[in-house]
Amino acid sequence: MQPVTLPAELRSKLNLPNETALVMLSVEAESPAGRAGIMLGDVLVTLEGELVADTDDIQTVLNRSKIGETIRATILRGGELHDVTLTLAERPGEKVSDCHESRHRWGRSRWRR
Repeated sequence: MQPVTLPAELRSKLNLPNETALVMLSVEAESPAGRAGIMLGDVLVTLEGELVADTDDIQTVLNRSKIGETIRATILRGGELHDVTLTLAERPGEKVSDCHESRHRWGRSRWRR
């Protein structure tokens, strides 16, 4: 998963409820995010009720969560806001014990629906 900050001009056109959001530029189909239904072009607005402005905001939520736990997210897809529940899961080929070492390379972003 590769999220980037949504440009200001696009934010205003999408009529988002807040000033911050991240757009998904890539999502690997077999990644936990992909298996959770996160799609290319989805706009991540909130995680656990907290606004998302950058990848550090995602990491903050993920770092206080554990594999198997669920987190709430609000995404914008097709011009509509959707509330989804995502379950944290391991990435293929990664063990739970690897989590601490891999956090800085999205090691904790293991979502599945």
